[in-house]
Amino acid sequence: MTADQPTPTAHDQAINNRTRLTHNRCHQHAHSQTLGIEPAAEGEAAGPVRRSQDERWNTNLAAARQFRDREGHLRPARKHVEMINVGGGGEGDQEAVKLGAWLDNTRRRAAKLSPDRRAALDVLGMRW
Repeated sequence: MTADQPTPTAHDQAINNRTRLTHNRCHQHAHSQTLGIEPAAEGEAAGPVRRSQDERWNTNLAAARQFRDREGHLRPARKHVEMINVGGGGEGDQEAVKLGAWLDNTRRRAAKLSPDRRAALDVLGMRW
């Protein structure tokens, strides 16, 4: 701000904010029309479906089992990502599982694991 310009008042700033918000909404609407984006239909999920902790555990365990069956061990690099089939079990959709990070984090939280979950990893040869 230069010395010639008056300091904006709170009222001026509020008007500027409303103008900017209206401008952004217009651009957002124009972009959604250009891209062909439509709001979710009634009863349709608008975003990703949240999975329960048990579902996430089972997905990670399936990835660990798949890795162990293929590689013969359960010692992936921390950055390893395992692709597993989801849905029909056949040639359906695949999901990326950050297996190395999950095993490392699980190892660090071993004291908090239930006996069943710990036993399931022991069967796969988990290195604690």
